[in-house]
Amino acid sequence: MIIDFDLVDISAQAHEKGRMKGDNIAARLVDFGAAVVRLLNDLPDNRTGRHVADQLLRAATSGGANYEEARSAQSRRDFVHKVSLAAKELRESLYWLGLIERAKLAPQTAAGPLLREANELVAILMRSVKTATTADPRTGSQSTVRMPGSDSPPPAPRLRLSTRSGPNASNEGPGAGNQNRECKPGTGNPSAKMAPVKPD
Repeated sequence: MIIDFDLVDISAQAHEKGRMKGDNIAARLVDFGAAVVRLLNDLPDNRTGRHVADQLLRAATSGGANYEEARSAQSRRDFVHKVSLAAKELRESLYWLGLIERAKLAPQTAAGPLLREANELVAILMRSVKTATTADPRTGSQSTVRMPGSDSPPPAPRLRLSTRSGPNASNEGPGAGNQNRECKPGTGNPSAKMAPVKPD
């Protein structure tokens, strides 16, 4: 049996652009699932073959499905959860593929390319999870994550501006000390001065 599964071409296309984009990962996951489906046709039609086929089919196709859900995640936590599930399913696929190879349930050369691709995909997905959960060492806060397939920029920070001016601004009248307000950079009064934000 010959698996129609060219790993070299897929990787070369990704590296030509300098980074692995969400579309490339999604395409590789679909190709992986399709190759597994073709492999299952060569498993023996007995109790062992049917059991292994059912388990591998579920795991190999769930990885791509979970990744597609992650690309439409509504939050960082949702993104990390879905990508982690995709990696988990691919790790399970590694077990069943390894079992097929060890037990010689399929032609000797059938499972090898799939094992290598599953290992690469797991590594890619785990790097995505790590990037999404790594704190910014300069601030100790979570770094901004742009999810694969999304071109939306992160929301602009909100700053507190003060319209007071002059040394006696606090005595300009009732309520003069409460003229601080919040606005987005570039949308406030051009004459407004920046004032430090006091902690609550």
